[in-house]
Amino acid sequence: MKLRLLVPIAVASMALVGGVAYATIPDAGVIHGCYAKSGGALRVIDNTVTNCKTGETALQWGVQGPQGPQGPQGPQGLQGLQGIQGVQGQQGATGPSDAYYATTGNLGIPKNTLVQVAKLVLQAGDYAITGTVELLDLNNDAVVQCDTNANGSLAFSSWGKVESFETIPIAGALSLPNGGTVEVVCSTPDDNLSSVFANLVAVKVGALHT
Repeated sequence: MKLRLLVPIAVASMALVGGVAYATIPDAGVIHGCYAKSGGALRVIDNTVTNCKTGETALQWGVQGPQGPQGPQGPQGLQGLQGIQGVQGQQGATGPSDAYYATTGNLGIPKNTLVQVAKLVLQAGDYAITGTVELLDLNNDAVVQCDTNANGSLAFSSWGKVESFETIPIAGALSLPNGGTVEVVCSTPDDNLSSVFANLVAVKVGALHT
């Protein structure tokens, strides 16, 4: 009965010693000791070099106890911060443009009469319009107005006074959402112009800016 009471106490006391000696004992998973039958002394040994003496009882116990049950799952962590949105890239270059060209020559403009000197049929889009109307007047006194019309409506006008030979420039921009026709019509309140040459160019662009 005395041995049964002393052994648990001795084991509990030597657990501290065993914890310290754990790193130096070759059989690291088990602590070895000797219990003196007479007097109840207990000592820890290295069983690879030391054996219990006569009158001692060999004891051993594990340093590490059995693994406990898995604990409950912890709460979900907070969601991380959203990254900053990158800077928008620059707009790419405008693709190839379409050009439309028309030319006429050797026309006459009767007094007070509208005469179509150039015409283009265009697809839907925005256009830069350029061209020239070349006029010949032997009387050297004719005043000429040339209107650029888009689908029958006036877009812009040009004027000039013909002194023998004169070139009236055509320049402007217009938008045709559904496509249509662009024409240049000229008139004069003066005597007939003997000869008219015209050219008209429409270049389709990505956008019009003012």
